[in-house]
Amino acid sequence: MNRFRILCLLPGLAGCAAPRAAPMERKVTLAPAAAHVMQSLAQQRAHFLATGDPDDVFAIFYFHVTDEILRRVHAGSVLEMLVDFHAAWERNRDPLRREPHWQAYYARAAQLRTHGLTWSGIAQPMDVLHPRGLLALGIAAHIDHDLPHTLTTVLHRHPELRGTRLAEQEAAFRSLDEIFDDCTARGFHDLATRLAHPPGSLVIVWESRIARAIITRKRHRAWQQAVR
Repeated sequence: MNRFRILCLLPGLAGCAAPRAAPMERKVTLAPAAAHVMQSLAQQRAHFLATGDPDDVFAIFYFHVTDEILRRVHAGSVLEMLVDFHAAWERNRDPLRREPHWQAYYARAAQLRTHGLTWSGIAQPMDVLHPRGLLALGIAAHIDHDLPHTLTTVLHRHPELRGTRLAEQEAAFRSLDEIFDDCTARGFHDLATRLAHPPGSLVIVWESRIARAIITRKRHRAWQQAVR
């Protein structure tokens, strides 16, 4: 597999179908590191579905995005980026290692744990202008900060990915934009199972499209930051 495909693995986060089967049920054998990533995210999603813990709101979306990426890319060096990107999320789950850009997400999660999980606490119309809802705060932390750092690290680690192949790499990176409508909708359906007053399907479709617009813009900006 070509090295430039490494850059396809940047979920940044991604219809209203029911959640798909757990990734470990698939026939494709994943590399051990990628399998660990999916096992970790699957456990966090299961914990949210069982408890409604606001800390794991971002994880349910991250699970669906990563699962979809691994359905498209099954083996090879392309998995390197996914593992690196996920490591930033895992590091910031630890309060002792948490970086400043993740503080707002976990502070908001603590508020929702105290006052109750609501749809407006997770996704708000004003998130298109400034992140206020829990999901938007997670997207801002992971895509605005972790993603460009991960991209830059991989490009420095593999200088052969630069040069004349950069346009091809960017096209591969942007090709994942299409998955976010479906994957965010799946995440919102997971959320609805833990809410006393869940939204209807039309609201989920609308919120998913807003999320995709936010994610796409941020992913493209992260790419430009990394290649400068």
